[in-house]
Amino acid sequence: MSDTQRPDGDDDLPPDSVASWHRPGRGALPETAHDDAEPTACQALARLYINHYRSLVRLAALLTGDPGSADDLAVDSFVALCSAGLAEAGDRAVSYLRRQVVMRSRQAAGGSRTAACEQPSAGEAAPGHADCPGDPGCQLAAGRFAALPVVVGLLTLRPAEREAIVLTRYLDLPERQAAAAAGVSQAALRRDLASAIKLLGAQLAG
Repeated sequence: MSDTQRPDGDDDLPPDSVASWHRPGRGALPETAHDDAEPTACQALARLYINHYRSLVRLAALLTGDPGSADDLAVDSFVALCSAGLAEAGDRAVSYLRRQVVMRSRQAAGGSRTAACEQPSAGEAAPGHADCPGDPGCQLAAGRFAALPVVVGLLTLRPAEREAIVLTRYLDLPERQAAAAAGVSQAALRRDLASAIKLLGAQLAG
């Protein structure tokens, strides 16, 4: 089932989910994203935002382990969509948004597709704390999210493996859409997914 078939928020993520990560003034496209746009383009952008924003934030958070910056990555992807003139491109616009979030998350995590990530130590500050200075609620949500066993496990995978399992298992994307979002072939996605399932399963079982 894809995220276009299931209302965002009706999932099995823990209570510290996307809705709790939003901070005052966040979760809205900047005015520059739609200034001077034709009415139809604005309407198309609004529909995309309503239907896909939360799933894009969820995608960024799971790929980076950092809910504090996830909405920034999603909003930046919408701005890129507007700059590319693809707001009215239908399914192509959705594919473009997912691809942008994956690429921006990869850059934010500082990883290539082949570099492994180290598991955060218990003494490290949770990702996202620097993004909400002076906001205890935001820090608490970020800390709880980063400490979830599945998130810790995801961050030990190679970026390619993490993208494969998040796109197919946590966002429920069909293989073709997941491969397009990751920028790889379906065969490569299958290999990365099989490796991710094996490694993550062993970690969670242990």
